Amino acid sequence: AAPYVSIGNIYQLLKDPEAAEMAFRKAIFVEPNYTGARANLAELLQQKAEQMIRRMQGMTVEDAREKEQDMLRLRIEVEQLRKAELANFARDASYAPGISDVQYRYGLGLYRDGQMEDAEKYLRRAGDLEPRSVLYLAAMARFLQAAGRFAEAAALFRRATDGAAANPDNLKCRVILA
Repeated sequence: AAPYVSIGNIYQLLKDPEAAEMAFRKAIFVEPNYTGARANLAELLQQKAEQMIRRMQGMTVEDAREKEQDMLRLRIEVEQLRKAELANFARDASYAPGISDVQYRYGLGLYRDGQMEDAEKYLRRAGDLEPRSVLYLAAMARFLQAAGRFAEAAALFRRATDGAAANPDNLKCRVILA
């Protein structure tokens, strides 16, 4: 499955979402319990649904209703994929409690599923494992912001932006935080 996920990621970079979708679906078919394929496919389909919404603005009501059904099917599939992937993330997080990226991905999956208390636990664990990671600081700050804990979020955003400014490798995070 790993080669298909890698190929799917490359197709995404090449801006070929149809080929990326096929690769992710093959990864799921070949190895149903492989972590990552469902999450990547869900993200791709979510982007596709968002593009459909933008395109619907210039359509006739009849055409928009037809596309709305397609978009609804996509959103349902996205939710099903994310739920299925959550079990893989849980398994991996229990096998690898010391690997920050695994804890982060599980925390993010829990957050998307609305399991806020558990999401915070795993996002914090990722940050504790790599306290200077701008990505994990920013993720925790965004979580706290979504939870309405603005003072805590602001403090983490400050730490994240300071860390991004201090390290040239954090250019992507500087863009995200801007």
